[in-house]
Amino acid sequence: MENLRSVPSAESPHRTYLRALLFLLPDFVAWLFADILLLPTLESVWQKAGMAHSKPQWLMVSSDFFKNEGRLVIAAVILLFVALEYFLPTWPGYRRFTVSLIVFMLNTLVLAGLASLCTLATVAAKTLLNAP
Repeated sequence: MENLRSVPSAESPHRTYLRALLFLLPDFVAWLFADILLLPTLESVWQKAGMAHSKPQWLMVSSDFFKNEGRLVIAAVILLFVALEYFLPTWPGYRRFTVSLIVFMLNTLVLAGLASLCTLATVAAKTLLNAP
């Protein structure tokens, strides 16, 4: 008899999505912390420094976008995964890579957002210190 090589099966969807949630949990906590505590404080410092119409204002606007529309982004990603699970028969073969890639992109987005908040705080503090 010939030895038939077994085709490796795709990872369980529960395991893939649970791993993704575990990797996103620290970012979610950091995002909530920034949303509840850091961003309101930074907005008040930004206004006091008179930076509302400056060039780095786009960073503040992008932070506000994710503060206001973050739930919509999360819902869209979840809806995309649900649609892929039910309507794309070849999805299990690509699931682990795609979910890992999206988790990596979301992690990078949160880190970039926190870095932009630090940059904004530094710019506003420098302006406040130089004010007469």
